[in-house]
Amino acid sequence: MQNIVITGPQRGPYLTRLAGELAVRRTQLLDSLPDNSVVVYPAAALKLRNGDCHYTYRQSSEVLYLTGFSEPGAVVVMSKLAGVKAFTMFVQPRDPAQEVWHGARLGPDGAVSSLGADTAYSTKSLSTVLKGMLQKAGQLYLTKGVDSIVEARVREVAMQTGISPYRVRQASALMGDQRLIKSPLEIGLMQTSATIGAHAHNAALMQCHPGISESELKAYIEHVFAVNGASAPAYDSIVAAGSNGLTLHYPAGEAICQDGEMVLIDAGCEYGGYASDITRTLPVNGKFSAHQLDIYKLVLDAQMQCINAVRVGATWTELNDLADLTILQGLERLGFDIVKSKSKSKGRLTLDDVYPHGVGHWLGIDVHDVGDKTVVVDKVSQPRRFKPGMVLTVEPGLYLSTSDIRIPERYRGIAVRIEDDVLVTDDGPVVLTANAFKKPEDIEQMMASAKLSHRESGSFTPVVTAKLSL
Repeated sequence: MQNIVITGPQRGPYLTRLAGELAVRRTQLLDSLPDNSVVVYPAAALKLRNGDCHYTYRQSSEVLYLTGFSEPGAVVVMSKLAGVKAFTMFVQPRDPAQEVWHGARLGPDGAVSSLGADTAYSTKSLSTVLKGMLQKAGQLYLTKGVDSIVEARVREVAMQTGISPYRVRQASALMGDQRLIKSPLEIGLMQTSATIGAHAHNAALMQCHPGISESELKAYIEHVFAVNGASAPAYDSIVAAGSNGLTLHYPAGEAICQDGEMVLIDAGCEYGGYASDITRTLPVNGKFSAHQLDIYKLVLDAQMQCINAVRVGATWTELNDLADLTILQGLERLGFDIVKSKSKSKGRLTLDDVYPHGVGHWLGIDVHDVGDKTVVVDKVSQPRRFKPGMVLTVEPGLYLSTSDIRIPERYRGIAVRIEDDVLVTDDGPVVLTANAFKKPEDIEQMMASAKLSHRESGSFTPVVTAKLSL
């Protein structure tokens, strides 16, 4: 894949934009299947919240990737039997009484005419039709853990046709390599998601002040997501004031952002099915203390070095080693008695104590997108090398315990993570989230400007235009 062009913001119905590409994706998957195999991808199950109320629905990534279909209760079956390739769908039948409550259904006829299925049936026919397929198949692939009821039905049919449980393989890995390389259309959607996410972080920066709660900042960020066309947050937004940032996946709570603390914000949105993932760490009062700045600059240095190393042919191993070395040497300069390996620590502080996660992950339809970080060549596992079209996050961090006496007291309780979304191209890394402020001088300048505006208005009202011109 050469000469990737970012096509800019992507508007309009997801299915309309990607209709042709969805067909290509299905063809690629079918071509890659061994003969006499059947692949079953259930739609995500509705999850009951309480009574007859459900959690907000989000389609399973496999079904979304192959069809763009957003209804629950569906099953996608891809088959290659005696050389014949087929895309079959099982969907909820039309039901006017139910559609009054839950919206129009596409139905089997609509799945053929609108989604391009070769054949489509009511979900009621799943067992019967699938049994006929599996009687001709030698191998079944099934996505596990998505819908337990559908999974049980498929396994029962498989047993009836002589396919043992040991021959049912995980289907989710089949498209790992395929999904790793993003098309120009996908990159455009991811750029839009990243642009919205960056705008939300900048808006939160301008709104942050002593006395604001974590939940208020979360609500403001997610408001900016919504008014700019994002369908939802890509994950539960993390807004962690002060030492709450020491908990990596801390959910936004009711803690108040205090003067002199920092607040760590890890939030991204979903647009057209694709995620952004951004983390920024801000001084609540708009000014980093000297010790906060020491740690912030170290993490930023590690992140920038790793971003610059995101090139065709590079590996995750190289990025992780670079982040580890930069952070380790930086902490030593700041007076930390630290070693990298626990085996050599003899009670000393180790890198894992203050930096317990890797430098990043794949990004796409899933926040932690599919695709192994290693590949097997000639039966030997080796690091996967980056190719144009891959998108990943780069997110080193430091989390300095409030109580660990091995940490210099002046730095205890500080948590910093900085994360951006990066596209691999032949010409080097492209930071999709570059619009989100992260240089300490820019952060301080923008927060000072916001503080002045707030002072002039007499209240902390939103000072950033929330809607982008996408």
